[in-house]
Amino acid sequence: MADEENNADKKPNGIFGIRHLQAILLLFALVLAYGMRVNMSIAIVAMTDKDSEDSFDWSIQKQSVILSSFFWGYIVLQIPAGELAAKLGGSILVTVCIGINAVVSVLIPWSAYYGGWKLVCACRVLQGLTQGFIVPSIHNLIGKWAPVEEKSRLGALVHSGSQLGNAIQLVAAGFIASIWGWPAIFYANGAVGLLWTIIYIFLGSDSPQKSRMISEEERLYIQSSLGQVGKQKKLKTPWKAIWTSMPFISLIILHCGQNWGFWTLMTEMPSYMKQILGVDIKANGVMSALPYFAMYLLSFPFAFLADYMPNKGWLSVTAVRKLSNSIGFFGPAIALIGLSYTPAGNVMVAVILLTIVVGLNVGHITGLMLVHLDLAPNFAGTLLGITNCSANIISIIAPLVAGAVLKDESYDWSMQIQSVILSSFFWGYVILQVPGGELAARFGGSKLVTLSIALNAIVCMLIPLSVSYGGWKLMCACRVFQGLTQGFLVPSIHGLIGKWAPVEEKGRLGAMVHSGPYLGNSIQFVAAGYIANAWGWPAIFYANGAVGVLWTIIYIFLGSDSPQKSRMISQEERLYIQSSLGQVGQQKILKTPWKAIWTSMPFISLIFVHCGQNWGLWTLMTEMPSYMRQVLGVDIKSNGLMSALPYMAIYLLSYPFGFLADYIPNKKWLSVTATRKLSNSIGKIKYISERQVLWKL
Repeated sequence: MADEENNADKKPNGIFGIRHLQAILLLFALVLAYGMRVNMSIAIVAMTDKDSEDSFDWSIQKQSVILSSFFWGYIVLQIPAGELAAKLGGSILVTVCIGINAVVSVLIPWSAYYGGWKLVCACRVLQGLTQGFIVPSIHNLIGKWAPVEEKSRLGALVHSGSQLGNAIQLVAAGFIASIWGWPAIFYANGAVGLLWTIIYIFLGSDSPQKSRMISEEERLYIQSSLGQVGKQKKLKTPWKAIWTSMPFISLIILHCGQNWGFWTLMTEMPSYMKQILGVDIKANGVMSALPYFAMYLLSFPFAFLADYMPNKGWLSVTAVRKLSNSIGFFGPAIALIGLSYTPAGNVMVAVILLTIVVGLNVGHITGLMLVHLDLAPNFAGTLLGITNCSANIISIIAPLVAGAVLKDESYDWSMQIQSVILSSFFWGYVILQVPGGELAARFGGSKLVTLSIALNAIVCMLIPLSVSYGGWKLMCACRVFQGLTQGFLVPSIHGLIGKWAPVEEKGRLGAMVHSGPYLGNSIQFVAAGYIANAWGWPAIFYANGAVGVLWTIIYIFLGSDSPQKSRMISQEERLYIQSSLGQVGQQKILKTPWKAIWTSMPFISLIFVHCGQNWGLWTLMTEMPSYMRQVLGVDIKSNGLMSALPYMAIYLLSYPFGFLADYIPNKKWLSVTATRKLSNSIGKIKYISERQVLWKL
């Protein structure tokens, strides 16, 4: 036993071991997997070339669906793949994956000719489904074969296969398509995939313990480094610990961001090269490949330094991962900003910037891709399956968003259809107004406000896609849903004002909150014009959605349903609010006096006033931009600014009105009722004081 431990501490003699052979085999597994994953990006350029006799007349939307269809199947098996790799062995799943992908690749040309784009999509879904095993399985195998001291090097070597596969595919596919036609791309991929499968069946192994080729010395070295000397017991997957780990949740978010950028570039770069830079298909492949060759070559120094710095004690492993991620994300972001200002046709500058973008993204290989192994080496496959599943949902969305953005973005909608779209929000909005107030009283206004903004933000980001793939009817459905969820908003906010605003400040705080719609209108009219002019109309919805998600996150941490439930309020302020509202001590829950409400003449008159207010407000709101453009001939940037001015005036005037609405009753110059009537007389802007008794309880 002592001899075994002494031997275990020694690194095996020789430069090349079986662990290196396994890493190289897995490297080429990823080369082939990613090659078959991205071959459609270059092939589809040739398949839809109008100058070719055997091309297909597929729209940009259909092409985007084909490019994203791989991921429909891919995400399905990500999470179970990690568990299956632990149970059945990663090597079996990798073999099955490449074998099936190779066979399907050979069948794609036939499916295109006899089944059209839909059967091509079906083939791509099947390829994605089987490739769902590959990355979690390979991660599982790295965890078994890579000693701790060589984890970054061997891990980066294997994962660089994805970039090498992209690069080789983009170069080779362009030449193959120009010489033998696009079907040869798929035949070549299938043939090489079958060859690799045969080789791996004979040389691959699931672990050092099961390998028939490894020396005893190397086996002990790997096992001792991983703390696996002796009999190993099977561990249960700690699901609760996984899903409650903030580092792991942040890793999911990071992986999603990586995939959004990576697959947008991957699927759209060949089309960008052809349509914007005017590069022919042979040169297109070479130039599209250069960035991925750069990433592959940079993976070696990055991998060396990712092991060298912690081993020398210069930086901790955590610091190395963070540094790698920072380089891999901030570097490309800066270069992409530069690319957006590159003139069309300037091939050299565009290719240099794209090479920098993709090349520096190598940081993610020695960053986020190895964090799973750092967090839980025994469950690395399962962890990667979860993050990869989440990230590849983004991979589905990225090409679809690109297709929607790149589409000719004008629609021949009649004035009647435009009016239906503009009114559709309110079809859903009116439904939950009455129950919204009741639900806010039961569940808390803050929960409903959070839910309302969050759902609206998500749907907002989906509107450009809905227009591209479902036309004005699907857009109406999105607007109805937004209206439905916003039905909670105003009753919930009104309930929250009632809990947070002392009587002496009700006019000011109420006016400040309710001035929000006019500030929102003002900002939207100005910003939307500039955004649409600079980036196109879809960017309006993406920007709104992103800000909505950001607000939701902030409100979850800072918002509160009442002073009693707030964790941030001082005792002094809580007592001040409660005593002002007469809420000191235990409060009983009151039943809603429905009969008194519906028999109250002041309340019924309030309904009429509110209806009149909304008639005027929303007629102006929905028609003013069209009036500015069609009658006054104002362009979209100036249109937004001019449409915003009236609402900015309302917002600014709300502050003196709010101040006076408190000041006048507090000074006893007028009663609260007289103040409300005066305000309504001036402008039909009203803030109803809960102090005013409309009915006897």
